[in-house]
Amino acid sequence: MTYRLNPGWTLLAWVGQDRITPAEALSQPGGEGITAIYSWLASERRWLGYFPNGVDVPGANDLTELRSGTAYWVFRRTGSDWSVPASAEEGSEATGG
Repeated sequence: MTYRLNPGWTLLAWVGQDRITPAEALSQPGGEGITAIYSWLASERRWLGYFPNGVDVPGANDLTELRSGTAYWVFRRTGSDWSVPASAEEGSEATGG
């Protein structure tokens, strides 16, 4: 499963492996340049975030898994393809928007 990421912010619907941790997803090819992932938690009216450089910072990373069908804002300074483990139902390529 490959996402095409734009330079800066890309909004994508997650169709990769359900419940994968952000750290595991970012360890895949193209994930090394991603510096932030955000998702809106509507039930609590707040943003969840994951920052690879904030792993040891208490409270910095409250986004603990990527869920199938959920929208995420992903930041990468340069455009790139990001290859992640696919879900059982999805094809091999998606484009962020």
